[in-house]
Amino acid sequence: MVVDDEFREAFSKAEEDIKYAELAIYSFSTNEDDDCLKNTNESPRGVVVPSLNELRYAAKHLLNAMQLDSSSPEYQEQIRRATRHCIRARLDALKATVLFLVRDFRAFSQDYRLVPLPQNERDQMNAHRETIQAALKILSKDHSQSTNEECGKLKECVERLHGFYLVVERDRDKYNQILAEIDNHNKSSTMQWMVGLAIAVISFLLGLCF
Repeated sequence: MVVDDEFREAFSKAEEDIKYAELAIYSFSTNEDDDCLKNTNESPRGVVVPSLNELRYAAKHLLNAMQLDSSSPEYQEQIRRATRHCIRARLDALKATVLFLVRDFRAFSQDYRLVPLPQNERDQMNAHRETIQAALKILSKDHSQSTNEECGKLKECVERLHGFYLVVERDRDKYNQILAEIDNHNKSSTMQWMVGLAIAVISFLLGLCF
C-alpha cells in the first residue's frame, strides 16, 4: 500500500518535533547547549506521553486504512484521522515543552525566593518572566491556521526559554550554598538570642535572691 503523502509528512514532522521537545527538556550538558535543539537525530532520553498516545491512535487509523480499498471514502477518512493525530502529537509535544520550562522556572523562583540577588540578576529574572508571559499568551490565544506556523512560534518560545533554563539549572549549586549560609546565619543569630535571653533571666532571678 502506498502511504498518503500528507500523512507521511505529518508523521515525519511529528516525530521530528517530539525529539526536539524531549531534547529541549533533557539536554543539560554544557557541551550540548548550542546544538541540542538542532540535533533532532539524537535519541531522546525521556518520553512525551500524550504525543506518543496520539501517534498510537494515528497508527491505529493507518492500519484500518490498510484494510480498505484506497479509492473508498472510508479509506480517505481513516487517513485524515491518522494525519490529524500526527498533527496533535506535534503540537502536544511543543506545548508540553513550553509548559515544562515555565513550571521549572516558577519552581526555581519559589525555591530561591529568599536568596538576595544582585541587580543584574534581578533584571534577568524579571526579563525572563516577561518572556514567559509572552509564551503563555501564544500558547493560550495565538492559534494559527497553519500547523507549521503555529509549531514555528512554539519552537521560538522553547528556544527563548531553554537558554535561561540551562543557566538557572547550573546556578542551583550557587544558590543552594547561599541558602545554606543564610540558614547558618539565622541559626547562629537564634542561638545568640536564646543565650542572651537565658543570661538575662538568670541575672533577674539572681537579683531577686540577693
